[in-house]
Amino acid sequence: MSQSRVGHGTIKKVAFSKAVKDFFTGVWAEMKKVVWPSRKELTSSTVIVIVSIIAVAVFIALLDFVYGFVFKLIGNLSGGIAG
Repeated sequence: MSQSRVGHGTIKKVAFSKAVKDFFTGVWAEMKKVVWPSRKELTSSTVIVIVSIIAVAVFIALLDFVYGFVFKLIGNLSGGIAG
């Protein structure tokens, strides 16, 4: 009967704090299992990502230039108003 005198909020706070503690305990256990890349692997992967991003950016810029040129040409040929 003594537990019925404790407000429901107190029980929820205890359960919540235990759940948070259990969550971070699980996170810590999983982080111990992670196999981190070596500096060489990390550097090579980073270079690959940066080069890939630059290549895609250049490709999109070229497409933008070509489409802009083609639409401007079509606008000029049709007598429309194209900047």
